Amino acid sequence: MKPLVTLIRQALADRLRQSPEIAAFAGDRIFLNRFEAWGEAGLTTIGVYVISEEPLETDISPPPDERRLTVTVEILSREDAALEERLDQIADQVLRSYTLDPLGELVKAAGGPDTFLKIEWLGNDRGYLPEGEHTIGANIMAFSLEYQQPWADAELPPFETAATDWRAQTPEGEIEAENIVQLDQD
Repeated sequence: MKPLVTLIRQALADRLRQSPEIAAFAGDRIFLNRFEAWGEAGLTTIGVYVISEEPLETDISPPPDERRLTVTVEILSREDAALEERLDQIADQVLRSYTLDPLGELVKAAGGPDTFLKIEWLGNDRGYLPEGEHTIGANIMAFSLEYQQPWADAELPPFETAATDWRAQTPEGEIEAENIVQLDQD
């Protein structure tokens, strides 16, 4: 199975691909890393990246392996008269797409567990990137996604025998004792 972080990132991108509104703007130009060919200049593209991962603080013992991912969704499009409206519409659809239930189903369909705890939108940054004769508009959206990393199944032999021994000191002398417990394996 792929690492859970990879499955989550793929589920985030797949959820965007399921939106007809986002498909109308970006088509199949939704990438999972910064090194993909971003396609022809002027076409709207979207990138989905994991920026960081950290453990959640807890007072539970033993601590559950709960983690927080910071995810960035970058929307890039060539500047024209409709740029601001286009970036607003895509950002709105991204926000509507990212809910826990559909994301969990996509991760489960890819062979992973649905262990999402929370997704939160952290905000947007807007900017412009000069690219030769053209300017590219950017809307960079940040999300915090919390999940529980499932425990790996351990391959342990069955617990069959437990034994304790002790020494008891009496006024008459030392007595050694031993207690052995055989556990039924049926």
